[in-house]
Amino acid sequence: MNLRFGLFLVEQGVLTCDQFCGLVKIQQQSAPALSSVALQINAMTIRQVVQVYDAMQLESNANFLDVGARLGILDANSSRELRQAQELMVPTIESLLVDCDLLTSNQVRTLTQHFLRAEQTGQSIATQPTTNSEFTTARPRQPKFQRRPIIVQNAMESMVE
Repeated sequence: MNLRFGLFLVEQGVLTCDQFCGLVKIQQQSAPALSSVALQINAMTIRQVVQVYDAMQLESNANFLDVGARLGILDANSSRELRQAQELMVPTIESLLVDCDLLTSNQVRTLTQHFLRAEQTGQSIATQPTTNSEFTTARPRQPKFQRRPIIVQNAMESMVE
């Protein structure tokens, strides 16, 4: 639902494309390494993780899960569990919207309801208007990750004058 919900927000004018791409980038960068996940959920020992990394250094474009499987450390089930645990550790678009000060938690909850209703009824998300005036009249706020350079730029301009 994450990406579809984000696209819904862009189509509704709640987010700009740049804001949505920034959120996705933050989300991707915050995914923990599979080795860390394996250690946290006790799927592998430190020795096994080191074995996989040593083997990965000998191969170009080696994948942690593939190498772990080739070494007999991971099977299909444990690889799937690692991926699922990793996905659970990544912040959702919904939580990032609040963390980056783009929307309040109440706004996210309301927009999620609109989005789910549109999906349940099979309506095209692009044609589903939001009925809450709070979203149609307000422009999206700039996220924290875009605000800092503007503040620095303004401070530098005032120093030059």
